[in-house]
Amino acid sequence: MLTIDQIDKEALQKLIDNAQALSIDVGMVLRKVRIEQSPGQILAGDSLGIDFEQYLQLQKSLSSAIRHAIHRRVGQRALTPDEYEVAAHYMLGADDLGAALVRMRKFCSMQAERLGNGAFNLSIERAQIARLYVQVAVDLELQERFASHFVQDMYKLIEMLAWMIGEPIPLLQLEVPFAEPGDAEHELSRFRCPIHFGQSGFAMYFSSALLGKRIVRSIEELKDFLKIYQAVLLTDDQHDRPAFDQRIERILEKQCLEVGGMPSATQLAGVLNISEATLRRRLRDTGRSFSEIKQSCQLRLGKKLLSISYTSLFDVAQRLGYQDVNAFRRAFKQATGHTPVGFRDSCKPQQNAGY
Repeated sequence: MLTIDQIDKEALQKLIDNAQALSIDVGMVLRKVRIEQSPGQILAGDSLGIDFEQYLQLQKSLSSAIRHAIHRRVGQRALTPDEYEVAAHYMLGADDLGAALVRMRKFCSMQAERLGNGAFNLSIERAQIARLYVQVAVDLELQERFASHFVQDMYKLIEMLAWMIGEPIPLLQLEVPFAEPGDAEHELSRFRCPIHFGQSGFAMYFSSALLGKRIVRSIEELKDFLKIYQAVLLTDDQHDRPAFDQRIERILEKQCLEVGGMPSATQLAGVLNISEATLRRRLRDTGRSFSEIKQSCQLRLGKKLLSISYTSLFDVAQRLGYQDVNAFRRAFKQATGHTPVGFRDSCKPQQNAGY
């Protein structure tokens, strides 16, 4: 049975509320992910009326539908993952940060007619302070209700630029095009700088000296960034600051459950914009190693997936980052004394009682 502790029920409720506010056919989204229950049936009671796999699919589908609906409301089309990757590759080919931003401006200009981003404008002013400006032409109601959506996009942009040069980009000031919203407080706190509300668009001010910083990342590193960064973004919480080892554990869990696979210490350190030696040292200071955290995460998630899902052992092993099913069997039995199949069989009464 899925409990409130296992699944953030309030987060799912908020997704459904936001989707309905944008006139999204939630029933159609449910049918696309092969869920027969209504939103009311799913959210009724102390446990969700869907299994874990269905929850993940529903969460992704609703988030995607909301993103595209927001863009449609302002006469735009959201970039697909492939288009986002093309833009990132284009920027990565520049020599320095300033040139990368010029390339971004050119990319936006080239895509303007097809994406409908006529009101999207990016300007860079070279002075002691650089100003990165993104015009957002949206109605006030949309700005207020979905402020966190726009802020997340800006945060992701700044973090990608920082990753490209291999060091942080401290913002001196941020301007946003909406009144001060309560639901975007978390996202705004990530910027750690003074914020001015009610402006004409997003303006981010930082030292112009950073424009000369060279791009230090490779195409291979970009692949890891695009694959892992979403899990990092979802766990980067300024209001809930866990110990470093706990944050790494959360990232690994998000990556396994929502994308699949277990990143190596080298890959994760690169996405976090630190060296592998720094990653391992900071973990050592907490009394744990990357291997210990990885194995703990694999065991905990292995038990969860086996107990609440009928997913094949191959899929479970792949999601947890094992090379093959046999490696998963050996590790699971060594840790629990049970085979994965034996553990799953022991959970069947619980599964049947949950749904």
